[in-house]
Amino acid sequence: MIKTTALLLVGLLYSAVTVSQSPSDLFISEYVEGSSYNKYIEIFNGTGESVDLSNYEIHVFTNGNGDLENPSGKVTFDAMLAENSVYVVGHSSADIYSSPNLMDGSLNFNGDDAVCLYKISEDKYLDVIGCIGMDPGSRWEFGDLKTVDKTLIRKAAINCGALITDNENDFHTLGSEWTQLAKDDVSNLGKHTLGNVTSISGARETISLKVSPNPVSDRLFIETSGKIDGIKVFNFAGKEVLSQNSQIKETVDVSALPQGFYLIAVKLYDGTVRSLKFVKR
Repeated sequence: MIKTTALLLVGLLYSAVTVSQSPSDLFISEYVEGSSYNKYIEIFNGTGESVDLSNYEIHVFTNGNGDLENPSGKVTFDAMLAENSVYVVGHSSADIYSSPNLMDGSLNFNGDDAVCLYKISEDKYLDVIGCIGMDPGSRWEFGDLKTVDKTLIRKAAINCGALITDNENDFHTLGSEWTQLAKDDVSNLGKHTLGNVTSISGARETISLKVSPNPVSDRLFIETSGKIDGIKVFNFAGKEVLSQNSQIKETVDVSALPQGFYLIAVKLYDGTVRSLKFVKR
């Protein structure tokens, strides 16, 4: 992973619930640090279009781990998230919420661990809960707000995630961007309010996409349940290295690419973009 210097974005706090513009990307809308393995993270899509979650990961940094190239835990996805919808991930042993979209044992964190939403194609952390590289003891806190034995909900006026620089040296955005519920309270999980609009609970789309062979030496074959409009290939620095109109063919010649890891993004005629990682050998 290439380390990225993130731009500074400051979330504004309003007394009236008003949002001036739609989010430009996904962010974490709820955090549950409950009893035992009852850990949940909710991701919200308010971008105006369906988003391919395979381009995103949740990274966990435990015990002050600050190595961006080696997070302590990693959760990957293979699903589409519809506009104005949320996606709930829970630990594989969590049992207080009945309908998570995904359960994964890698989502294992305590109140003193940083939990982050990472975007693969941009090599960028879109949202950071806590502070990467800091061990605060048992928790971060601001007034009555705490990251241990609590549920945190993103305020309705917040329309973007907190970047690494927003929470550098401490969890600075805890007080300005979050509200709090009691331990093991999942009554708000599965929905999120942005401005005055509440998301559809747990809605998501599934559009199949397969590429083969993987690893590949020359020609990459694409199979999908949707009608393809265009294809782009990015290296893991986020640079576009190949593009083609799929009306001609549904194979991609990658023979000229150097060996390494790549992301292929397939745009469908309904406007959604589906992506997968592949290896060029």
